[in-house]
Amino acid sequence: MRRPKYITIGIFVVIVLCALSFPFVSVASQTWEEKYKEEPYVFLRSERTVELRKDFTTLTTSRFVARVQKDGAKDMGEISVVYDKSREVVKDIQAFTITPGGEKLQSREIQDLALKKGYAVYSDERTKLITMPHVVVGSVIDWQVAVETTKPVIEKNFYDMIYLSSTVPVKVQKYTLVAPKDMKLHFKYINTDRKPIVTYSKDNVIYTWEISDIDKIEFEEYMPPWEEVYETVAISTLDSWEEMSIWAWNLFSKNLRLSDEMKKKANEITKGKKLLSDKVQTIIEYIQDDFRYVAMNMDFHSYEPHPSDHVFSNKYGDCKDYTLMGMAMLSEIGVKAYPVLFPSSTVFKKEGLLPMPTYFNHAIIFFEIDDKKYYYDLLHKGYYFYEIPAALSKRTVLVVNEKGGFFSTIPLMDESEVVTITEEHAVIQDDGIAIVEATALLPMELSISIREGFRNMPGDEQQKFFATFESAFSSGGKVLEREWKNLSTPHTKITVRLKYENSHRVQRVGDMMMFGMPQRPRGTLFTTPKRKYPIVFNANTRKEKRVTYLIPDGYEIVNLPKRITLNHAFAEYERIYQVNGNIISGKEVYEHKESRTPAAQYEKVKKFYDDVTRMTNDLIVIKKKG
Repeated sequence: MRRPKYITIGIFVVIVLCALSFPFVSVASQTWEEKYKEEPYVFLRSERTVELRKDFTTLTTSRFVARVQKDGAKDMGEISVVYDKSREVVKDIQAFTITPGGEKLQSREIQDLALKKGYAVYSDERTKLITMPHVVVGSVIDWQVAVETTKPVIEKNFYDMIYLSSTVPVKVQKYTLVAPKDMKLHFKYINTDRKPIVTYSKDNVIYTWEISDIDKIEFEEYMPPWEEVYETVAISTLDSWEEMSIWAWNLFSKNLRLSDEMKKKANEITKGKKLLSDKVQTIIEYIQDDFRYVAMNMDFHSYEPHPSDHVFSNKYGDCKDYTLMGMAMLSEIGVKAYPVLFPSSTVFKKEGLLPMPTYFNHAIIFFEIDDKKYYYDLLHKGYYFYEIPAALSKRTVLVVNEKGGFFSTIPLMDESEVVTITEEHAVIQDDGIAIVEATALLPMELSISIREGFRNMPGDEQQKFFATFESAFSSGGKVLEREWKNLSTPHTKITVRLKYENSHRVQRVGDMMMFGMPQRPRGTLFTTPKRKYPIVFNANTRKEKRVTYLIPDGYEIVNLPKRITLNHAFAEYERIYQVNGNIISGKEVYEHKESRTPAAQYEKVKKFYDDVTRMTNDLIVIKKKG
């Protein structure tokens, strides 16, 4: 979660504000104020009241009171209230700074700006930028804003997410929903059993959640996604995912326009291509190369793409626009494509969740060729349409169509594509300097990332990248020869070959020399004594190293480390050395496996990485004879 400098009004106001917090733990010997006195800032109050009307329009009033406690938090003096001018009206803003001396100063500098500079015509998102006066350590910032939603995101429907968790401590949090008595609402409690206090007025039912002394969520390495951590209450009037899918399909289909210019371009670029697969790839690469991505995603309920013929003319758009453009141009070559709503969470499953667009923040495309299903993200340059990047692997997505759509899980990325293979041949000289010839076969995703990055990288930046990469690869050695293969060849793995001289590779102690595997793994991933959350590896990462050492004449081996094999559900490590005359050969395999390990087994995980560190510090030792 980002820091709560920026405030987004609308359904997502509570997400961007991060003003809500995790299940609190009572500490008898320490007050909430004492516990968080060293935090850069804390929220003293976080309040939101949503008045839901019979026509599904809303009036949302939000108030936030924050105390600045460190110099680093003074940037909270600038607050952004984001709104969609096509369906939201900012009714009232009241903003004050209370100085450490108790003086109350009103903010009088409020600007109304386009959220995306240069794309104001293309986007309805704007921001009320509030500059707060006299924000210093000890100041209290108090701001309130009311926003009227004149048009619901989904016609005749309402949905909202209440986050009872945050990365920022909150003294008092309150959420109130005022809804008509006769309106049917669905509630879903996720990671929480906090039920609201329910009261009634003449025409309305009032739901109120109020919590005090709320702790913040502490970050842990490889922790589960926020959907598994945050206490959340989902509210929706939607009855089914089919209903939501048809709504999404209508947004795309009504803007699906294939102009004569688009038809001409599709036929022009695919002319001479006999295979349908080649035509598909050509259209995909045309969109990726000729259009400019502009980040106007679904974060603020912008679920409707712009008309595809407008996107074609303007030559830029966001993920939804790219998807719609792909649907339009693929239709010209006879391929029927559909939009896919892509979730923010790696563990999204529809089971147990209320239907609402909130879970999705990205759009990709789905189509079939010869009864084979393909999922493609047009923002992922460098891939064939049948290749699956790690970011898409195993994600549960919603394919939307006119019939209600369907959920599907994207297949796992090819295991062979996630392996880094390194081979080294080192000649150890009598003076301890190692002359090394090394080759690295980079995994496909890294190769694509480097290749695509180089496309628009200035020459001096390219040289800086080479220098940084080669320095790490050679452990700070002096590069004598270099070769980069497939750097400009699409859809291939990059191979790096270096010959370098390294005076640090071998440790000299008297008449002995010590050395081991290059760039030995260290058990620094998990260093804290305790852990609260499960350890989650979402994908496999495998590194294989093969090394040979030619030791100088006149030396004998006095220590050859024993074979190590550590194998767990979450990771594995293997190292083995063999001797043939004055040649020592070694192999090392180091892998993070796709896995989920309960926090109760944290000691086992921590011990594994500690063991790897300890065992890999066991070095080969050679000694001069005589």
